[in-house]
Amino acid sequence: MNTALVPVGSTLVVPSKRLHTAGFDGLDESDQAIPYIRVVQPTSTECKLMDGSDTKVGQFYDTALMKAHNELQFAVLSVAKFDVTWQEDKEPQRIYLLLCADRDYFPFVLKVSGTSVFALKQLITSITRTGVAASWYFWVRAITEKRESTKDGQPRKWYSIRFYIVGEVDEQELHIFAEMTEQYTLGEALPPLEPDEIG
Repeated sequence: MNTALVPVGSTLVVPSKRLHTAGFDGLDESDQAIPYIRVVQPTSTECKLMDGSDTKVGQFYDTALMKAHNELQFAVLSVAKFDVTWQEDKEPQRIYLLLCADRDYFPFVLKVSGTSVFALKQLITSITRTGVAASWYFWVRAITEKRESTKDGQPRKWYSIRFYIVGEVDEQELHIFAEMTEQYTLGEALPPLEPDEIG
């Protein structure tokens, strides 16, 4: 498997509010791992769950909490795009990182790449065409769907993300998300990546 030729580091610039858990008194929020979520593909590596079992292909995998999800629901707080070179002699691949807040208002980063990019662009278009002032006015549902094709006589299978707007956030949530966008920002460095989706 090819290794991504990208910088490795924290995806988020996090605030330094103290943790309020006994035993972690001297720590702040920058000492926590922000969940980074990606789709488990047939070629994915290192997708172990907290109990040591493997995730299933097509699930969303949370690298910080070592959990798998069949679907995600979230508000989009911000989006950043990167061009990643997997091999020196290949064209770079566009990767989008979405800073999101889940239904419990916890932040996470979702990786979108390959054939999922068009679905993300549809979501962005749908949100902007409503005329809302910010991307976090809506709850979004993400699921995966299996894709298949043949290249050079060889069958290929992978999973692509689909996005759906499932409702509007309420007034209180608008304020919570606006505050979160002031606290958390996507940084310049990418987390460790692997070429795990068909481009």
